[in-house]
Amino acid sequence: MTHRKDASSKLDRGRHPALFQRVSRSVPPTVKATESRVEAPATSRTIYAAFTEFVQFRPAEIHHREERVRHVTAQVWDYLDSCGFYPEEIRQLQLGIYTTADDVRGYLRSVGYSDAAILASGLVTDEHDTFRHDWHGCLIAPLHDERGQIVDVLAIIPTSVPGHSVRYEFACGTNQTEIVAYGLKTALKTPAGVKNLVLVEDIVEALYLQCRGFTNVAAVGGDGREFSPRRWEELARLGVEAVTLAFGNDATRQRDVREALDHALRARTAPEVFVLE
Repeated sequence: MTHRKDASSKLDRGRHPALFQRVSRSVPPTVKATESRVEAPATSRTIYAAFTEFVQFRPAEIHHREERVRHVTAQVWDYLDSCGFYPEEIRQLQLGIYTTADDVRGYLRSVGYSDAAILASGLVTDEHDTFRHDWHGCLIAPLHDERGQIVDVLAIIPTSVPGHSVRYEFACGTNQTEIVAYGLKTALKTPAGVKNLVLVEDIVEALYLQCRGFTNVAAVGGDGREFSPRRWEELARLGVEAVTLAFGNDATRQRDVREALDHALRARTAPEVFVLE
């Protein structure tokens, strides 16, 4: 679980220095591997795709404040406004709102999912089989793998923790979904994403940067140290030639960069890695 600090509507050079500063090469070796709702692609009809279609915002909710109902708190809209997403981007990203666990379970049953599948999805209960009452009214972002399938969702939950506006929870998480990096569906469509993938930690930041035209950005989805050897190997398999680590300038940055590099060194194959000066 990751806490996110207050978002800004402007691109913060301090949080994304790799996009504006020179970078230095690191130790790991180069290994080159040879007005309706937005509907998910037919190939993405996972339980998470069905859930996304149920919870995503209606166009009227995005464009007109008087239509913003369905358990949506002002805090959620304030957060979206602070992130700087335009209405059309909110629609294209298929962002939505979690109503109640009972609503979600009832809908998934109605479209043919068994109780066992619903329980296993993590959309109604957590790993302790506790109903996700803390998700009530929170923002939901679907998470795609590199092929474009929706394989997980991110719950963005308002919090009263000092210095943080929201906290993140996954329905499954990377250990279960084996996602390589969040945002690769977009990043790998561009030559820049294959040539030099910029890896940040925060998923919402990666989505924002992609919306602003930095399409070669993807996210770890947690601390940089969570980017395991397997994930480095998968980047090489996908043909990524180089990766620039653009982790946040906070107290854990040096530790996270060091451990991410250590994981790259322990991987059987890995792209060339760059870090910030």
